[in-house]
Amino acid sequence: MLPRLFAVAVLMLAGTCVWSAPQAGDGMKSGPQIDENLPGSLQVLNVNGPYAGRYHCLVCEFRLYPVALVFARLSPNGVDPELKKLLDALDKTAEEKHDDTGLETVVVFLTQDARSGATEKGTNAEGILEEVKNREKLAVGLAEFAKSYKRLIVACYPEDDLAAQYKLSKKAEVTVLLYARLRVFDNFAFEEGKLAQEGIDKVIRGTDSMLERLKRGPQLIKKDKAK
Repeated sequence: MLPRLFAVAVLMLAGTCVWSAPQAGDGMKSGPQIDENLPGSLQVLNVNGPYAGRYHCLVCEFRLYPVALVFARLSPNGVDPELKKLLDALDKTAEEKHDDTGLETVVVFLTQDARSGATEKGTNAEGILEEVKNREKLAVGLAEFAKSYKRLIVACYPEDDLAAQYKLSKKAEVTVLLYARLRVFDNFAFEEGKLAQEGIDKVIRGTDSMLERLKRGPQLIKKDKAK
């Protein structure tokens, strides 16, 4: 009897360990969580791709296809080298798997330099001109940064507005949402300086896992390759 009870206890403990596994990333919560829906549109300033130089909703553009969506706070020193490695890895993954899965990738840099004074109340003419200069300088720099990517869409938006809409933690320097059909499959969040190779590998494994789960579900609609 005792051995049987011990075996049952071990199985219960193992089950608890499986279901209480910590969230990926460094444990913090940032953005919509697993199985939650996206909170709405993503009308950001695209700096490359088909809508370069325009505000365009990427959530609407990608529709129900799988997406690796990265939110990253842009520092005055430019793009962090580890973040660059993550974006390189995601771009490579999308390039390899887009035709079979429709996978898209996008990074939205959060920075107040992306503000548009023309759409904000209480900004005087001088302030609008200053913001236009800052936004144009930002767009030029990011467009140059984006030249090395084949599929990754680079965009930017004022930090405060989008952080509130997407519930991005102030502690998170980088937030990654892996979603499809507007539902989050996985979520990764990293504080400043915490995105190392281990974190990059987790994101890529999570992307591969999402694509495999989608393959086992209803047939994915493949994009028109000629588009």
